[in-house]
Amino acid sequence: MQWGDFGNGFVHVLDEQVLAAAFSELDTITDFVCYLSAVEALAVRGVKPVFDGGGPEDLLGLYIQNGPSFSMIGADGTIPDVAIITRDIWKEIVASAEYAARNADLRSSYAWDRLIEHYADDLLTDGMFYMHNKQVTKNELALVAMAVQPRCHRANLADSLIAYLGPEGEKIAARSIIAANSTAFVFLGATQRTGSSAPVNLPSVA
Repeated sequence: MQWGDFGNGFVHVLDEQVLAAAFSELDTITDFVCYLSAVEALAVRGVKPVFDGGGPEDLLGLYIQNGPSFSMIGADGTIPDVAIITRDIWKEIVASAEYAARNADLRSSYAWDRLIEHYADDLLTDGMFYMHNKQVTKNELALVAMAVQPRCHRANLADSLIAYLGPEGEKIAARSIIAANSTAFVFLGATQRTGSSAPVNLPSVA
């Protein structure tokens, strides 16, 4: 099956194996779209990938290793007409110690995902958000800003938030961090008190 730009938008073809690899690796909307955009940019530059016994998952492997250049674009901007992509690049990457260490570093980022799910659940249960309002609210825009953060930035955000919620964070009134798209997130502490002035612990992310 052919893929590319046929005049009505770029068509990507991902079989079951490639789709599973892509969704396991690029598990935020921003990471997935950035990969598709990088593949499209290769095609626009005239690079034709030829798979030597493997498949598009090996192209994904090159992307994970080298970023949007796929190691095909030289420092001076030169590009090949044809790129031979050897087999098992993807398998070798996911079996490497470096890949395991990188995933371990990103593990904390899923706390950010759970925070997004918490606010999304509130949206669906008509809690913090009013679903029937035809105007976009600031709370909804804030949720979108959280959701478009790529995996690596989610790790930084989650690490910063978890540290702020920890014992050391009690000494800090607020903490700010700049994430993707130059978006600033500010974490503020708050304490609910009962009538007897005893503090009530607020939910934390872990």
